[in-house]
Amino acid sequence: MLLGDSSVGKTSLIRRYVIDEFHDHYIETIGTKISRKEIELEVEGKEFSLSLQIWDLLGQKAYTAVQSRAFIGMDGAMLVADITRKETLDSIESYWLPTLKRVVPVAPLIFLANKMDLKSDARMTLDDVINISLDYSTPGLNNAFLTSAKTGENVEEVFLTLAKMILSSQIIEDPTKEIFEELMADSVIMEMDKTSLKGVTDAIITDFCDGFEDKNKGMRILREQFIKAGVGVSNPTKSGIIKAIDYMAEEELKFLDANTVQLKKEKRLQMVRDAKEEETG
Repeated sequence: MLLGDSSVGKTSLIRRYVIDEFHDHYIETIGTKISRKEIELEVEGKEFSLSLQIWDLLGQKAYTAVQSRAFIGMDGAMLVADITRKETLDSIESYWLPTLKRVVPVAPLIFLANKMDLKSDARMTLDDVINISLDYSTPGLNNAFLTSAKTGENVEEVFLTLAKMILSSQIIEDPTKEIFEELMADSVIMEMDKTSLKGVTDAIITDFCDGFEDKNKGMRILREQFIKAGVGVSNPTKSGIIKAIDYMAEEELKFLDANTVQLKKEKRLQMVRDAKEEETG
């Protein structure tokens, strides 16, 4: 899973690694997106065939419920900063690590400052990244990098290194691990802020996806409805969310009875009406 603030280049890193492409324009991630890549890897003299499931997680800090749900069952993570914005490295320490560790206390982690093609504008060094990474290192493996999704520098290396860290950390699986993570994610959801519009949007996304046995399918459908309604998670509006709620209800009618769908819709609409819309400008 790739974690980090908006616009640090998480989506671009995945695109560069999976299909070897880069685009300059920014695409906002709504919820979570999953990519896959098959690789061959040698670790400690053994050959492995791996199917990597790579999760791209939205970088808005207001969406802790969506993020906490995504952490469940995670095998490892990359924490990504933008080398030109020191505050994105600070966010790793102040927000992303504490939020992740609340649900998944122990996991292989890699830390990177992306956009090293803009090193003339750098506001951090590799040493700054190393200082954060030291407590999460794996013997014999580097877990701090400078990368560029634009040029491809070190991109493949960070994904392969995380795969090696995950394989090296494999021990007898604890059958209670995922149950614990679900309980911790639920505790985060219970504490979510439902007074702000972003907090309400977070709750609505989580509620909708929880209605699907396949949460990834639910997220794909939700993302389509948000795009159709013109909702951006970085700056949602009440009118946009209300449109999305209508579209979501149409989708839920395909597998739920009309009365249940209407109750869900009314609950969501009331949450939006009660929310404070963030000021812009």
